[in-house]
Amino acid sequence: MNFICAPDLFRYCYDNANTDVSYAMAHVSVKGGIIGTYNYGLYGRVCGYLFKPLSNVSTLKGVFHTNYNITPYAWPYGNESGLMFAPELLSYNKALKSIPELFRGINIPANV
Repeated sequence: MNFICAPDLFRYCYDNANTDVSYAMAHVSVKGGIIGTYNYGLYGRVCGYLFKPLSNVSTLKGVFHTNYNITPYAWPYGNESGLMFAPELLSYNKALKSIPELFRGINIPANV
């Protein structure tokens, strides 16, 4: 399965409370010719350890804001519900205090 970006995207960012990665992957989906479809932009699922290098960052604002092409981390199987994001996505961010608009405007498929 493809990730939406390199898993080490934030590897070389400063890891302190003032590091700003606001809207890093926001507004990258573009509507295509068919009404309601988005055929341009970043596609894929979000890596579970994407934010690991940012363990001391206090705010993750709008990183995925209106990115309509994010696919679920795990699709539904049988009677099980799927997962839109990995359970460990924010577990490495011990100093995290605020996530305004982090997931605002994304499409979540049924049964996920």
